Amino acid sequence: RPATALPALALDSALLALAAAPFFFPFTVALLFGNVDVWFPLLFGAVALTLVPHGAAPSRATSITGGVALAVASAVKLHPGTMVVWLAARRPAAGSRWPHGTVIAAVIATGMSILAVSLLVGGVGLWREYIDYLRLGAAADLASRANIGPASQLALLAGDSGLARPLAFVFAGLAVVATVAAARLVRDPLESMSWAIVASLIVLPVTWYHYPVALVPVALAAWTRSRGTARARSVTLALAAAIVVADVAIALPVALWLAVVLLLVAVRRSRPQSGLEP
Repeated sequence: RPATALPALALDSALLALAAAPFFFPFTVALLFGNVDVWFPLLFGAVALTLVPHGAAPSRATSITGGVALAVASAVKLHPGTMVVWLAARRPAAGSRWPHGTVIAAVIATGMSILAVSLLVGGVGLWREYIDYLRLGAAADLASRANIGPASQLALLAGDSGLARPLAFVFAGLAVVATVAAARLVRDPLESMSWAIVASLIVLPVTWYHYPVALVPVALAAWTRSRGTARARSVTLALAAAIVVADVAIALPVALWLAVVLLLVAVRRSRPQSGLEP
C-alpha cells in the first residue's frame, strides 16, 4: 500500500478495534477493573505500525512513536520489555528499510526520561517502594486457577504449589530464548512479532486473563493484510473462533491459550505469498 494510505488504514483499524473491543472479554475485564492493559492495544498497535511493513517504510515520526509506546508499555507492566530483546535481535530482510535503530533509540530515550522524572519527583525511595512491592508479589502463592502461566498450571497439575516459583524462573528463561528465536528464525515480521508478544505474556510469574489484549493489533493486522486474498475467509474464521474461545475461557481461564493458538494460525494463514497473490 502507498504511504499515503497508511493514515486511513490506521484509522480504519482503530475504529474496528473500538467497535469489537466490548465483545472481547479479556479487554472488557481489564476495562472493568481499571487495568492499564486496556491501553495495550493502542501501544502495541503503534509498535506494529512501525515494525510490520505495509508496502512503504514508516516515517521517522512513526518509528519514534512506536519506540515511545514500547518504552511506556514496558515501564507500566514490565513484561513487554522482552519486546526490546526481540527488536534488538531482529534482522531486517535484505533490501528493506527497517528503522530498528530509530525505534531502539526512542525506547532508550523514553526509558531514561521516565527514570529521570521518577527520581526527580519521588527520589530513590520511590524505587525502593516499588522493589518492595515486587518482592511482596513474588512471595505470594503463584499456583492459582486464575494464573494461567505455565508454571502455575504445571504446579497445579502436579499437586504441588511449591513448584510454581522455580518453574517460573525456568519459563522466564525459555520465554527470552523463544523471543530471540522468533526474531532470528521467523521471516514474516508479523508472525515473528506475534510469537514475541506471546512469549512476553509468560515472562513474569503470573499471567492474568486480560494480558492477551496485547495481541489485538496483531489480529487486526492479520485480518487487514488477508483481505482480497484467497485466504481471507480462513483467516476471518480463525480470528472469530479465537474471540469466541477467549470469551468462553472466562469460565476456564487456562483455555485462553487455545484462543492464542487460533490467533497464531490466523497470522500464519495471512502471510503474503509473493507472486501468487496481491
